[in-house]
Amino acid sequence: MIQKKNVNFSGTAVTIGTFDGVHCGHQLVVETLLKEASERGLMARIITFDPHPLEIVAPDRSPLLIEMPERRLEIIQGLGVSPELIAFTEDVRSMTAREWIRLLVERYDARFLLLGYDNRFGSDGRMLSFEDYVSLGKEVGLEVVKAPEVKGVSSSRVREAILQGDMRKAAELLGRPFEVKGRVIEGRKQGRKLGFPTANLQISSKMILPPDGVYAAKAILRIEGVEQKYDAVVSIGNAPTLTDGTIDYFEVYIVGFSGDIYGNDLEVKLIEKMRNQEAFPSLESLISQIRADVENSIRITENY
Repeated sequence: MIQKKNVNFSGTAVTIGTFDGVHCGHQLVVETLLKEASERGLMARIITFDPHPLEIVAPDRSPLLIEMPERRLEIIQGLGVSPELIAFTEDVRSMTAREWIRLLVERYDARFLLLGYDNRFGSDGRMLSFEDYVSLGKEVGLEVVKAPEVKGVSSSRVREAILQGDMRKAAELLGRPFEVKGRVIEGRKQGRKLGFPTANLQISSKMILPPDGVYAAKAILRIEGVEQKYDAVVSIGNAPTLTDGTIDYFEVYIVGFSGDIYGNDLEVKLIEKMRNQEAFPSLESLISQIRADVENSIRITENY
């Protein structure tokens, strides 16, 4: 079970959820939580999980993540709320809604719970109505209020847009461009021979990625604590002109950058899919297409 701990504040307003994507619907929940907390003189707190609960509850239905847990916490904190990441274990899975509510009161001094319109926590949550949570809250002096809904926005819809390569739609649902972060590793070093050296990213297998193709993007480097933003072209796939097509790559050409960034983390914001992967009849035609891709990417990402 989760261990209780002392808290140094006089009451909190809390909400619980996976918050995968921290999309526009989640952002409205956060905004509402902050408002309700302020009106009651409470500290706002979000409780979220890693791994995704479905990894434990139903591994065959566990989705790929829209962002990794550490990035999720950064985004939530950027919205003005203190998040806490709880390890979702079998012990946590077995907790009933009543046990959860008592834990919220005892561990976090919770006075107010904002319950997501479609969120039911606890091992018995599927059998409970919103009114049941209200009743459970009254047992321990916890006010329970239903969170607002943003119609048509969900983590599933975001994943669907990403898997279709519709980065504009994904950004609309997320309220920001879809981001991919990875460690720069040794690649094929073919790009430098063509005059377009690329950074090959190692991406977590838990992350969702768009389909193979060439994307307009923005690349963000943080070197010695300094953030630098560049226009970029991202190629996802097996580079059919240059390889045997058996291995997929996530390669980033950073426009106007030269330097050794092996071992550094690189963040990429995917703005728009420009074209599919394709095999070119010659290296000259490939180089010509890359030049066009760079020009298109700069134009597309001008306002980002």
